[in-house]
Amino acid sequence: MSKNWYRRLLFSYFPIFILTISIVIFLSFLIVNEISRNETEKAGRISTSYVVDSLDRALNQVEMEILRQMENDPIYGQFLAGDVEKGSPEFMELAKKLWVMESNNELLDSMYIYRLSDQRIVSKYGFTTQEVFADRAYLEQALDEPAFQGWSQIRSFKLLESDKPEEVISMHKRLPLPFGEEGVLVINLGAYPIGRMIDDMTRSNVSFFHVTGKQGQTIFPKGNLGTGSIDEKGTVLTTLVSPKLGWTFSSGLRAGQLFAWVSVISYVWIIIGLATLLLAVLYIIYITRKNYKPIQVMMSRIQALPARSADVTTRDELALIDHALEQLIQQTADYEMQHHENLLIRRRQFFIDLIEGNAQGDRVEKCRSLAVLQASEHAVHAAVVIAEMHDFDASYGDFSHQDQQTFRLTLMNLVQELARERELDSWAEWISSSQLGIIFTSGAAEEAEDDEEAFKDRLRLAVRSSHQWAANQFELTMKFGIGIVANLDSALSLKESYQSAGSALQYVLSLGENEMVFGSDVPLQPHMESYKYFPIMAGIVKMFRLTNQEWREQVHTLFQMVGSELLADHDIRMLIHWLRQMLGRELMDLSDNLKDYFVGQQAQLWRAELDKTKRLPEMEALLLEMMNEVYRVYVSTNENKSYRAMISEMKAYIEDHYTNPDLSLTILSDRFQVSAKYASHLFKEEFHTKFVDFLAQLRIVHAQNLLSQTDEVIQQIALQVGYANAVTFGRVFKRIVGVTPGDYRKYEMKPDHANE
Repeated sequence: MSKNWYRRLLFSYFPIFILTISIVIFLSFLIVNEISRNETEKAGRISTSYVVDSLDRALNQVEMEILRQMENDPIYGQFLAGDVEKGSPEFMELAKKLWVMESNNELLDSMYIYRLSDQRIVSKYGFTTQEVFADRAYLEQALDEPAFQGWSQIRSFKLLESDKPEEVISMHKRLPLPFGEEGVLVINLGAYPIGRMIDDMTRSNVSFFHVTGKQGQTIFPKGNLGTGSIDEKGTVLTTLVSPKLGWTFSSGLRAGQLFAWVSVISYVWIIIGLATLLLAVLYIIYITRKNYKPIQVMMSRIQALPARSADVTTRDELALIDHALEQLIQQTADYEMQHHENLLIRRRQFFIDLIEGNAQGDRVEKCRSLAVLQASEHAVHAAVVIAEMHDFDASYGDFSHQDQQTFRLTLMNLVQELARERELDSWAEWISSSQLGIIFTSGAAEEAEDDEEAFKDRLRLAVRSSHQWAANQFELTMKFGIGIVANLDSALSLKESYQSAGSALQYVLSLGENEMVFGSDVPLQPHMESYKYFPIMAGIVKMFRLTNQEWREQVHTLFQMVGSELLADHDIRMLIHWLRQMLGRELMDLSDNLKDYFVGQQAQLWRAELDKTKRLPEMEALLLEMMNEVYRVYVSTNENKSYRAMISEMKAYIEDHYTNPDLSLTILSDRFQVSAKYASHLFKEEFHTKFVDFLAQLRIVHAQNLLSQTDEVIQQIALQVGYANAVTFGRVFKRIVGVTPGDYRKYEMKPDHANE
């Protein structure tokens, strides 16, 4: 085909295309630069906010870590109470703990504790008094402002008169927490480590970072930190103030002049772009007039057709050309669709004839004409597999008809693709709304010598892969019946394989391995001898009625018999239904609660769940779970008269053993031979509260007595009332009483309250 028209159009429009694209690229460059500036400003705000937030979090972390250690370590309370004196082992331990805390945190410069009772101060260097303390000025300020919660501005600090002064920021807390009156904790953070932390987060060659205090003094950069980060010619883009410190954080770009220069020349490029656009319009008009002649030729041919004469006056040239092409394409598509539909119908009908033994004529030639099983011309082994979907309507019934058809086609292609991976040839067709029939063959001619066992192994792998893929991708459960291995050349053999696959589907419960059953494993006996099972089912019902615990073993024996006999799925489900009916006739008249398990909504739910089971062990476990629930209600009904006696014994046992930290519903269930769930139910019915709340209330009452009447430490009291640690005890005590154990003891020990 000549491409003169294509080349003519290409070379006509190509120069203006190149020129226009060039202008667009340059304009895009300018726009991108402007966007980059905006994004740089946004990034500066984010990075500055990150520095402020990181600094606030670091200060909070230091504060909370120190307070947490002081709250959890009793030696600090002993110091505040006056129990730690100079030279004592406790004093050495306290000084060591202060030294360790300062060493473990790079931001922490120092800390000390002031005791109000004797105006003594302890630090990592030991004891001192307020009169000779080097930092007494800040200490006096902290005593005058007890409610101040923030950090001070940068100040000069030394712990000893002989120390070199250092710049720090400080905060103070009244002890004991949260608002004690026994002492003051002062925490000092080094200004240099804080500056180093800011320096690590703000190093950049294209931006600067500046931090000032409330009085305008420079905090960062300072000394050898952030050298060169101040750029007087740079543009400040972001300014944030830390609410915690009161510091002002400023950041910006060094290269502000670059963006200004780009903004100036952008107007020149806009003018050039507009001029180029005008030239492009004029050039396109010229080229369009020149290249319109071939369209005139096509219009002359369309006008020569009699059927098109009416359209010439109502449509433009391109619309007429488009309409003519559209009709031609539509006719071609309709023909291809009709041909495809006919091919699908012919394939499905031939598939059904083949597996039912009704195929006539040369089957190999027919497969070749329908483009199926093309690799099976010299195959020796073949087998029919039926794949049945569980609850397809429940999962996909709400989908449109087209979506359901798409899903079915996907599943067919999936099975055939997985078969090819196992070097098998396959052909899949839907033989009913929920069953997919598949013919597997041994594949190409070079594999025709494979023995039957090798073919069955590959078939098993292909089916297992299909089952797993459908379950993982579609959450669809399928079961597979695999017919006996047949000969592809014999339609009768394929019919026998198809019938064998249908029979195999009836034995998934007994024989199914990953929802897959081989027809060769199906037993020959066609009917169930039900009389064998009625005596053992009657025995199960009798033991259940007499509350003999061996009824569970009899249920297991029943399932062993069913499994050994290899019964069909519908026979197994019928036996279980008979067992439930026999049990219902014995029990449902005893109470309305029991009746609902056999004829009510619960009975329908259980039957539906039993029908969904896929294996005998799963059915046995589900049936035992259901019967155990009925057994619990039945026993509860029979033993209702002894209900209050058991509750009284439980209460007495709890009151005698509440100090045991491991006391739980499990211990009660073992002690009184009832389930933990039933014990919880009885407890709530009697006391209108949960077991854990009753136990906690009992323990807290005893703890209140110990707190108000003894001077034992809180940790020891927690152990005495059944808590493994003081933290859990304090949390539960505050939830029930409303205050912490320490505050409760102070309130109870007050003289005016003690007289009351």
